[in-house]
Amino acid sequence: HRLAAPDPTRDGRDIRVVDLLDRAAGSLAEGRGGPPEIAAELHATLASTYQSLSVFDPAVRHARQAVELRERLFGPDHEAVAEGLLHLGDALYGRGDYQEALPLLKRALATFDRLGLGESQGAADGHRYLGEVQNEIGQYEDAEREYRLAIALYRTLIPEDDEHVAGALNDLAVLLGSRLAYSQAEPLH
Repeated sequence: HRLAAPDPTRDGRDIRVVDLLDRAAGSLAEGRGGPPEIAAELHATLASTYQSLSVFDPAVRHARQAVELRERLFGPDHEAVAEGLLHLGDALYGRGDYQEALPLLKRALATFDRLGLGESQGAADGHRYLGEVQNEIGQYEDAEREYRLAIALYRTLIPEDDEHVAGALNDLAVLLGSRLAYSQAEPLH
């Protein structure tokens, strides 16, 4: 199913990725996303792509729509909903909406725990994202705990040289360095 594709005769050769995303989002808004399961995935993909480009308003909007569709399809206690909440919380973090992101990330982690997925990659990501938010709002001890949980989970799930491990180690090191715990931060860097 094609939502959008560049047309050199109409768009020229230098069309921007954001323009293509906006066109795809318009098609989705017009109901051309297919069944709700597919539409939810398309919203999630658009959210992720916008976020990777640091275009946070549409990233948040599409992440929110993905969560709403998944909740209607599966109910609130479903892995897909928890994953969607993580992505929404991360997009809100990117936009600087820390207070709105905080309860969504906590809810996602609680859902993972209830589903027996508290030691999954999604849970590890959730602990890292929650740590980022807590760090931004000055909850430093809580942020440190979340980063350490993320690191421990990542190390059981993925290779030590994976970017997720490195990112979480860096997050913890920066936090410790900002709290003048240089001897703890240096080996993490």
